[in-house]
Parts: sequence; C-alpha cells; structure tokens
Amino acid sequence: MPANASLTADIRYPSNDKFNSFVNDLKDRVAKQKLPEAKINLDIATARPAFDVKESDQLLIDKAIEIYKSIGYTLEVFPKSGGGTDAAFAALSGNPVIEGLGLPGVGYHTTTAEYISTEAIPRRLYLTAKLMMNLAQSN
Repeated sequence: MPANASLTADIRYPSNDKFNSFVNDLKDRVAKQKLPEAKINLDIATARPAFDVKESDQLLIDKAIEIYKSIGYTLEVFPKSGGGTDAAFAALSGNPVIEGLGLPGVGYHTTTAEYISTEAIPRRLYLTAKLMMNLAQSN
C-alpha cells in the first residue's frame, strides 16, 4: 500500500442540486472511513455549474425560435447542460439565457477538426440583432 495517494476527478452533473447531494454523500462516506489511521482530505472545487432552462429562459428561447423560423430556419437550443457550458455562468446572473446560439459547425473545441458554417453568420447576426431589439422594446 502506498504511503500517499491522490485522486483527481472532473465530474459533470445534471443539476447543481445533484452535485451538492453528491458532495454531501461523499463527505459522509469519508467521515465513516474504515481505517482510522488513514487521513483523507477532500478539496472540492467547482469549475462549471450545470445549466437548466428556467421559465424566463424558455420565453426568450421561444422568441428566438420564432424569429429564426420567420427567416426560414430551424433553431436548435439545448435545455440542459451538465456542467460544461458558458450559458451556466451567464445564468448565475439571474437573467434569461439561451444555450446554443453559437454558429453551427462540427468538432467544437478540438485541435484538428473544428469548423463553423460561415454561411450561417448573416442569419445568426440577424437573430442576435432582432433579439436585442425585442429585449430593448420590452424594457
């Protein structure tokens, strides 16, 4: 048996509540360790929160889908993300968020095969401008 050991894990979770429940369960298990002479330290850091669409998000999503449909396109958005999207950070502000408004493409965040569909740029810019105008008019 080694004198020292460490474990690092990157955990993605379906909701922040599930993550908190996992952490509490892990702490309970560590507290009930079977080798009293062993010392266990937990250093838990959250890197990326989970993202779940709230009612206010859904209203904005519905508006974006409607705008995109009016110019003949289908907009796919993602109602949930298990700790791997910048939308989750934006949602912490309490403001409505849409996940998936980036440019369509393939191989996101790879080093060798990432590309975007440049022909989508004008329609995404149109969508962004229309959403901003709608939001400005509703305030």
